[in-house]
Amino acid sequence: MKRILTLILSLLMATTFSAERWSGIMIDVSRHFMPMEFLYRQVDAMSHFGINRLHLHLTDAAGWRLEIKSRPRLTSMAAWRTDASWKTWWNDGRRLYSEEKSDTAFGGYYTQEEMRRLVAYADSRGVQIVPEIEFPAHSEEVTAAYPETGCTGKPYECADFCLGSEASYSFMNDVLSELNGIFTSPYIHLGGDEAGGTRWLTCERCLAKMKELGIAPSARDSRQRLQQYASQRLTEMADKAGRKVILWDEALPPTALDTSAIKPIIMVWRDESTAARAMAQGHEVILCPGKHCYVDTYQDCPLTEPEAIGGYIPLDNIWAYARDVKKRMTDSLLLGMQVNLWTEYVPNDRHAERMLWPRALAVSAWADDNDYTPKDKGKVIEALNWLRQHDITPFPLESEVGERQEHDSPVRCLSTGKKVTYNAPYNEYYSAGGSTALTDGLRGGWANNDGRWQGFISRGRLDVIIDLEQTERIKSIEADFLQSIGPEIFLPEEINIYTSTDGENYTLLHHDTPGQSTVSTAYETMGWKAGNTATKRKTGRKAGKKGATKARYVRIQALSGKRGGWIFTDEIVVR
Repeated sequence: MKRILTLILSLLMATTFSAERWSGIMIDVSRHFMPMEFLYRQVDAMSHFGINRLHLHLTDAAGWRLEIKSRPRLTSMAAWRTDASWKTWWNDGRRLYSEEKSDTAFGGYYTQEEMRRLVAYADSRGVQIVPEIEFPAHSEEVTAAYPETGCTGKPYECADFCLGSEASYSFMNDVLSELNGIFTSPYIHLGGDEAGGTRWLTCERCLAKMKELGIAPSARDSRQRLQQYASQRLTEMADKAGRKVILWDEALPPTALDTSAIKPIIMVWRDESTAARAMAQGHEVILCPGKHCYVDTYQDCPLTEPEAIGGYIPLDNIWAYARDVKKRMTDSLLLGMQVNLWTEYVPNDRHAERMLWPRALAVSAWADDNDYTPKDKGKVIEALNWLRQHDITPFPLESEVGERQEHDSPVRCLSTGKKVTYNAPYNEYYSAGGSTALTDGLRGGWANNDGRWQGFISRGRLDVIIDLEQTERIKSIEADFLQSIGPEIFLPEEINIYTSTDGENYTLLHHDTPGQSTVSTAYETMGWKAGNTATKRKTGRKAGKKGATKARYVRIQALSGKRGGWIFTDEIVVR
């Protein structure tokens, strides 16, 4: 009887919420467990400002966060890891879990009763809680606690569920059955992102399932098609319980594979072109592209903010994007948008609030009537005062530094507009405008993905030649470089600068080996200056040739060290 009442309530809530624009916040409580009191505070704020969906990312490798009574190892073991810090635990390489009572156990979980009370509280305030259970990837904690759900049958060997094993579907059926008795939301998020699936191609059970489905293991899309089968099976399983499945956009199949009438909602976090493709196939869509909606990024000058995963998304970026999305809501398949807070670099609840607010206001109903511009922060500051009065700790927008000064200061110098020859290619995803990017006079901001920083990951990293078109008297050759350790962007560990008058015979003008920097975020000018013994600011390293030089061609190499990783630069400045 209780389950029937729950399903009836779910249908009633579905009717209530379905007519509203989806305005949501996703909070990752797996990477760092957040106390229940924190979630209540966010529900209060969401209700006040008109944000109607709280998407809880409850499971990931870092910890399972919800009691499942039929699977007790999820909370007695998989909810606890051997280090409180995700960063330390992840970089350790072993990534071990602990028994709940162990002295080395860090983590936590929500009991079913605790979650039911939160759901009821949120429902009464017009906020719907949408649970997310990762499948098939990001599931190391599950395959460690229940090894039969992995391809090898052994703990600590599989990141993905085994899609050929009935144990995986039995596990998910148990979880979904218990979720039905906790959440009133008609929606359930089942992950679907970043599945490697490498073991599927060697697993006897997965290969047998592919054969049964008529999938050739050698086909380029074999893993995608196997995942599509598994996702569809779970979607139909949830549909029978009156729930609609949400999946991350990697789970969107090519048209040829999508034959079911039951279509999951696609949550777009990568490129917005995926949204158009999803809607063309008849899928409803929720937008949360990382470029605009990821609030685990820096919201102000990274040099003055707590460590973040990287990037730079200030309030005005999200606000402008949200304004654009609201104009597009006439499309019946576009449900709305949300901001996403991943917590790899967010260790506690107060830090989480600083990252969320005021950026989350951009998606709210309150924002419809209270516009914002960087020059006029008044209304938003009033909202921050409300948050502070209700025991929430937002980012102090009043003291915002703003964009990197160089971003708004175009360069005009000997190299501006000159041809660049690439001896090693730039990466297509960080082209920053292509072959003219390093001499277009535009310098980057705080974020590596702002369309101005050019990224290099090939073996040669940065190796370019600039043709000044005529022999010039040169006093300096410099470039800015970015370090953001989270996404493995590092400052160069070797700089070489050569000059030539004929384009064939080059002379080494400058060589430097700055060494390895461990600063999480840095912006450094490196290169050569005539008459200056410093090769980069405040280092005191010797510059080589002191006097001005004459050359038509300038070759610059910026190389990585043992860490590998990316090299990013925005402009080569020759004066």
